[in-house]
Amino acid sequence: MAIFANADVPMCNVDYNSKHPLGEVRTNSIEEVWRSHLANQRREKHLTGRKADFDICANCTVWNDPPDQKNLSAQFAEAAAADPR
Repeated sequence: MAIFANADVPMCNVDYNSKHPLGEVRTNSIEEVWRSHLANQRREKHLTGRKADFDICANCTVWNDPPDQKNLSAQFAEAAAADPR
């Protein structure tokens, strides 16, 4: 999750103009923004193959890449290896 200096939270780090904002952390916690209805809706679109609903996501391949287990803690790397979806 990217957070700008003015506390705005864009959809992702590629959304550098915050064209698709998720919220802001001045009045909401990071957890509230992460678990928000809007964030969940956007994740659902990506997970169900509708990421092209967002122009900046249409040609993005980040969600298509396998998880990089080198950047995960041992606990999560083991879980990812056990369930390689």
